[in-house]
Amino acid sequence: MRIEGDFYSILGSNYDGASDEYIERDINSKLFQTQNINIKIHPIFLQKKKLKITSLEFEGDNQEIKNTINEINSDIQRQEDNSKGYRCEEPNTWSVFYLLKELITALSSSNYNFYRGQGSNWATRPSIFRPLKLIGDIEDETNFYEDFEKLYQQVSREYPDNIKYIELEHDELIDERADELATLQHYGLPTSLLDVTENPFIALLFMLESDEFSNPQIEFYKFNPQKDVDDSLLTFTHKKNNNKRIKAQKGAFINYDKINRFIKIDGKKWKLSDRYRKIDRILVNIKLDIDKYGSYLDNLLQASQELEEEKEKEDLRKVIKVEKDKFFPEDGSGTTEEEIKKNENEIFENLRQELMKKLNEFHYFQRDLYPDFNDYLVHLKKKYKRYSSQSSFTL
Repeated sequence: MRIEGDFYSILGSNYDGASDEYIERDINSKLFQTQNINIKIHPIFLQKKKLKITSLEFEGDNQEIKNTINEINSDIQRQEDNSKGYRCEEPNTWSVFYLLKELITALSSSNYNFYRGQGSNWATRPSIFRPLKLIGDIEDETNFYEDFEKLYQQVSREYPDNIKYIELEHDELIDERADELATLQHYGLPTSLLDVTENPFIALLFMLESDEFSNPQIEFYKFNPQKDVDDSLLTFTHKKNNNKRIKAQKGAFINYDKINRFIKIDGKKWKLSDRYRKIDRILVNIKLDIDKYGSYLDNLLQASQELEEEKEKEDLRKVIKVEKDKFFPEDGSGTTEEEIKKNENEIFENLRQELMKKLNEFHYFQRDLYPDFNDYLVHLKKKYKRYSSQSSFTL
């Protein structure tokens, strides 16, 4: 079963202009068997860098996982019920990092053994099919995926000691081709490979280093290395000397080139081979429970009536009102949608810092993901952002 014609153009056309909802519903549903876990959080009043987990939501049919989620939710609710009054603002014992550790343990017992982290809940797709177009090509608007094969050939001619060109049509060499694509991806060229790792904490590091960090997501995959290499999109590549990152990141790949083995695509219609095995995965997404935060602030406002001193009561009510206006502005407050989004992003940035601190305590550092000299220098440079300022000195 093969796609007739230009493989990347045919497959890529399914992604063109597609929303994340469309990709998950109409593409990823054919490649993956997906279940979802949503972690809902909000900040704690007057302790902005601390976060409260309000609940977990599980969308799936695995009873063992469902039972685990129900137990955690019961514990969270029990602590909610024991919190009374405006002074009870301490976070519950379920920190986000601790909760993720519990989920990793629970899902590992259900044989979820590979992971992938990203800074937002974008639909899963390899970088070759992300919206990239040739600069200056206004008339034709050539997509990157349409040029990929000739770029691959060009690199192999310019750097034959580093890259070997292997045609996609050579199905028996698809794993050897994946070795070459892994090297290209290692040096920054988008490819049809999607990175996964067997270390969940490395996946978390990748999630945290994303430039955009809002509704972050960690993906859990269930792989049987003996079967899935032949019957699914799983690919293990060789850990070559010129690609030390694969070894450092304990990586494997979901190889979209292998779709050519199992799926016939006619326009938007996909016909799957009977021997194709959908990959089991669970998407764990961390979301801001903004409505619950509003109720939380309302409850604090009501509880402030317990205060005996009128001035203390009035001061607290003013502070709560300012906080509410940051997320739930009343008419005439002057708070814009952009400012609301900025306030929400600040909460996620606090989450990023909290999780990074915990990972560092367990001796996981982002620098360890980049063992090559040039990669390490690029990693160091990313810590510094461009800014402009006017000198305040006068003569």
